[in-house]
Amino acid sequence: MAINICKMHRIKEIIARKYAQAFINLFSDTLNLKIPEDIDKIKKFMSYLYDHRQSLFYADLKLLDKLKRQEILHELIDKFELKSEFKKLIDLLVLQQRVFLLHDILGFIVKLYLNKTNVMPFTLFSSHNISMTQEKKLIKFLESKSNKKVIIKFELDPKLIVGLKAISTELEWEHSIRQKLNLLNQT
Repeated sequence: MAINICKMHRIKEIIARKYAQAFINLFSDTLNLKIPEDIDKIKKFMSYLYDHRQSLFYADLKLLDKLKRQEILHELIDKFELKSEFKKLIDLLVLQQRVFLLHDILGFIVKLYLNKTNVMPFTLFSSHNISMTQEKKLIKFLESKSNKKVIIKFELDPKLIVGLKAISTELEWEHSIRQKLNLLNQT
């Protein structure tokens, strides 16, 4: 049973990735997502979909007319202020009764789009406010480590005890007193 569940999850992942790749291939010239603003909107929508994942199951059932299901999902696209291209994805998923894949597809779209544009967004946690000079140095440092264009979103985190922590989907870097204390505790 566990093997079948793992296999089903892997198949779902493969299908979602193929939809995402087709979406990127089809709309890469017109999509023009603003990073990080539009990416954040997609992630908020993904979070909403995750919290309401049972509703996606019902969106695939033929209890409602196909056009009504599309209309409801289009309203969600508008509510989260996503680009109109996502409505075309919704239409296809409703038609093929695969709306349940939407969350995973969006995740792959974000990854593929960021990879295609060679951008890596970071959230930078800092124990204090950072000057523009420090920000430029941090961006240059992170770009040298990631070999990508870096975009930073700042958040204050007093738990760092004088320091910085940068996190992306692929990399994590920290330089803080807390980190040094943790290293001392491990030895």
